[in-house]
Amino acid sequence: MRVTLLLSLFALNLMASDFHFLEVKNLYIPEGFDSNDKAEVVIESIVPNICFSAPKTTAINIGKKIYVTLTAEYVKTREKCDAGRPTFIVAATMEHALKKGTYTVIVNAGTEFETKGKLKIKEATTLAADDYHYANVESVIVNEKTGIVTMKGFNPSYCFEKIEPILSDNKKDVVNILPVMTKVSELCPMKLVPFLWTVNLNDHALNVNKDKFLIHVRSMLGNSVNVMYNRSEK
Repeated sequence: MRVTLLLSLFALNLMASDFHFLEVKNLYIPEGFDSNDKAEVVIESIVPNICFSAPKTTAINIGKKIYVTLTAEYVKTREKCDAGRPTFIVAATMEHALKKGTYTVIVNAGTEFETKGKLKIKEATTLAADDYHYANVESVIVNEKTGIVTMKGFNPSYCFEKIEPILSDNKKDVVNILPVMTKVSELCPMKLVPFLWTVNLNDHALNVNKDKFLIHVRSMLGNSVNVMYNRSEK
């Protein structure tokens, strides 16, 4: 009853504005989140035409279900709106950390675009938000011909140094990259330090079974950067 009421209220709000539910092309669910993380799922979506804004998401957790809405606003700023259907990659982040368990993710429930998946949350092994110190990754560039992933950003101090990144996958369509750093000094003056870090996917035994998959890079303060990789473009 509560779920139905919430979804009905959201639908009424959409009707009162010019927001529309969007098609879900793919739902990607990274692994490795624990009960201290604000977990996220990533959606590949197509907007109807170029007169729509970039997609927006909300995520509501009720019991063992997570209801995600994926919408975009129709903004008539052009004379013609039929020139192409832009594709977007957008993350839906939980408002709070989830308890250990398996959750059913439902995107755009009750619409023609309804899509479901499973999100697994592990028990946290530390009180900290993350098990590691992650680099403050701000952007990720993928060379699909060479398999090289380049991460760029700024760390808040020079007392952290990068070590070998940790790569894993969900054996389907997501590769996780953890840009782990180690603290080399107790003295950490605040000074922005730029970095450029490359990882060659071909140097790692990955078990993704699709040519097109998501690269999910964890970042400092519970953030992440998500990009697509298409092996068929080699």
